[in-house]
Amino acid sequence: MGLRLTVPRRFDGLAAHAARWTLRVADGRIAAVDAAAPAAGGGAGAVVGDPLLDLDLGDEDATLLPGLVDAHVHLAITNTDPATRELPPGLLALRMLRNGHAQLRAGVTTVRDLGAPDGLDEQLRRAYAEGLATGPRLFRAGRPLVAPGGHAAFMGQPVASPDDARRAVAAAAAAGVDWVKLMATAGLSTAGAEASEQQLPDAVLRAAVAEAHAAGLPAAAHAVAGPGVRAAILAGVDSLEHGYALGADDVAAMRDHGTTYVPTRTVVRQVADALEIDGSRPPARAQAAARLADATHADAIRRAHAAGVPIVAGTDYQHGALPLEVALLVAAGLTPTEALRAATSVAARLLRRPDLGTLAPGARADLLVVCGDPLRDVRALRAPLLVVLGGAVVWCAPALARRGVAARPGA
Repeated sequence: MGLRLTVPRRFDGLAAHAARWTLRVADGRIAAVDAAAPAAGGGAGAVVGDPLLDLDLGDEDATLLPGLVDAHVHLAITNTDPATRELPPGLLALRMLRNGHAQLRAGVTTVRDLGAPDGLDEQLRRAYAEGLATGPRLFRAGRPLVAPGGHAAFMGQPVASPDDARRAVAAAAAAGVDWVKLMATAGLSTAGAEASEQQLPDAVLRAAVAEAHAAGLPAAAHAVAGPGVRAAILAGVDSLEHGYALGADDVAAMRDHGTTYVPTRTVVRQVADALEIDGSRPPARAQAAARLADATHADAIRRAHAAGVPIVAGTDYQHGALPLEVALLVAAGLTPTEALRAATSVAARLLRRPDLGTLAPGARADLLVVCGDPLRDVRALRAPLLVVLGGAVVWCAPALARRGVAARPGA
């Protein structure tokens, strides 16, 4: 089905454009974006031979954006409770389906899953491709490389030497991953270790990144603070995840090495505020570690932003919370335009997919319409009206359903 959508304003992934605009979709891609006539016209079936959904929102307080990109998720994880991470694979797969739906309902049409056990991320992507389920575009990292017994050991591939790392990366590449994920440090919920403890040695990090790049794969490093941050940057990772504390030298190294920063501010707030998800609250130890991280995290974002380090939005495992992440980036010093870029065009650049995160003709027709103007108040992202994935409506607000708009079955 084709789509013609008229809106009063749009954000194209780079900048805002006022006045009425009409976007046309054909074969899952954006065919054209044109200034709309002063009065909307046409209707369903207006294009001969192509059943057309013709939706005119041009007189409403609404904004069209590219579908959002959540560049750091774990669809198999929802909280810090180990019991929820040790479920049978069938139950974990169902949780992943549910979490993917939550992402779509929030306007997120692309996710980068940076770690899942048992090949479940690949099985989920296959289910999406075969039409067995509907969910966001999925870039996967498979099992992350972890220190033996270290952070995320429950889903990771343990590596103890550079040779181990090379073999693990080669196996991951053969399994078709899009990214290689390295757990350089411990984390907020790591038992028996401070969050800032470096767990993968420098030589292991260097070997893993070199092997990934030789295979044409980018590498991402979980590194929250301490010497593991600099070690990951100097090893050449493409993105640094979390970075709760960044010194001036760390930021300079990121700038000089072209490292993208994915701060995942949401998860720090989630744990520090003891938010209950799936019936579990973070343990007291994790809450205390998150409060310490919270005291430095916004400053780290401001420092990286001032230095021109690319910043990309990601949530970790509070699924559907990307609008909150965008708001937290604004609170940390980004402008609304910069924060929206972090969730669209800049994120797409990190993923090496220029056909995502944009409203340019030829791009994938992944679209989001929200009530209000997120360039004035990013909280407007919390009020989605319409979500389109590859030209198909996958979610719509009740107000649009009453006008005859229907989501694809299974969405």
